[in-house]
Amino acid sequence: MSQHDYVIANDTAANVRADINTALAAIVSNNSGASAPATMYANQFWYDTTNDILKFRAEANDIWISIGKLDQTLDQFFPIVAGVEVVATGTELNFVDGVTSAIQTQINAKAPLTGAGTSGTWGISITGDAATTDGKSFGTFTAAGGIAYATSTTALAATAAGTSGQVLLSGGAGAPTFGSAIIAGTVVASTSGTAITFTGIPSWATRITMMFNETSTSGTSLKLVQIGSTTFTTSGYASSSSLLTTGINTQQSTAGFVLSQQVAAEVSSGAFTLVNYDGNIWVSTHAVRNNNPGNSFGAGIVTLSGVLDRIRVTTVNGTDTFDAGSINILWE
Repeated sequence: MSQHDYVIANDTAANVRADINTALAAIVSNNSGASAPATMYANQFWYDTTNDILKFRAEANDIWISIGKLDQTLDQFFPIVAGVEVVATGTELNFVDGVTSAIQTQINAKAPLTGAGTSGTWGISITGDAATTDGKSFGTFTAAGGIAYATSTTALAATAAGTSGQVLLSGGAGAPTFGSAIIAGTVVASTSGTAITFTGIPSWATRITMMFNETSTSGTSLKLVQIGSTTFTTSGYASSSSLLTTGINTQQSTAGFVLSQQVAAEVSSGAFTLVNYDGNIWVSTHAVRNNNPGNSFGAGIVTLSGVLDRIRVTTVNGTDTFDAGSINILWE
């Protein structure tokens, strides 16, 4: 081990020779030492004997870049990529050059890997973590095109399987839930009450559509769509709705997303759509046909205090009751 500042000072012949020999020793040993050389140069090597890591000085001479670790016990070199030490053996890394391993054989045979259970062919088994969250669970891809899920870090046996076209909706320590990427709610009759409410909207939903089917109320108060997190937000909206008849009648509201109508018992059919803009900010658009001549169009925006989990339609006065039709929602 040797390090040097690579400056040969004027001195006696013997001292100059000794200084040169020390500099050469530093070169052949890659400036090895327990700490970095006192004098550092751009593109200089340093073998860190404390951590057994070969390092290279950056071109700007401002930082050491770790190249790899030398295991002095096993006499092996492990490269460091993006700051992470590659600990795989040469055999494991050699999959790009004529692999004949059991794994490659089974992939070629389109069969599940050993321990993957009997969930189907065309699969590969991956050990999942019990703490894995929605959208990140691992398991065994099945012949049907779905995914089977393993909840432990060691077991590869599938506990459930999806079907073609489905996605994994929830995972974690419990059994997985599979379904369509677009989820429809349950139709609710809009024939009574002052509000039609839908709760339990999943946190991953980024688009929500409320659909009206021949819906009407007992009075002339405008319909109002409100959303919320844990409780409904009843202020802070910036919304407007225009009723197109022989002219244009525009209504605005800060209490919810307003939907225009003209007379009592007006029957409405159409869709109101919410899209997550960013964080807890939601924007809306709607296009609703009214049986009385005139269609309602509008848009709005609101920021919630937390993750959206509910939506309802009521009226501006809050007392008119629904008396006909039905309403449903879907989220994606």
